[in-house]
Amino acid sequence: CSRCSTNKLSGPLPAEFADLASIEILWLDHNQLTGTLPGAWALWKAVTDISVNSNQLGGTVPLVWGNLGASLTDLWLKGNPRLQGCLPRGLEQFKGNADTCQGTGLRCEICS
Repeated sequence: CSRCSTNKLSGPLPAEFADLASIEILWLDHNQLTGTLPGAWALWKAVTDISVNSNQLGGTVPLVWGNLGASLTDLWLKGNPRLQGCLPRGLEQFKGNADTCQGTGLRCEICS
């Protein structure tokens, strides 16, 4: 399902979701998901909304996610305190955005 908020899902985010070429909305917020943000998701061309807030995700936002900037209008990462680093070039519209960065270890600025 693409709208799976608050479903007690657990485990890592599947890189295989990248095969969902026409996905526009992915809501996986308020679950118990772990691991890192899959770089393979940067293959999506039509995605407008990714919500993975309030999980147990860690690591950094993959640099290739900058490729999502052309279509992405909403990026919800907040509430994942183990996320770190900066936002990749291409995601400038989310710089300083509380829905993107609040409650994370992200600096909420663009990587230099």
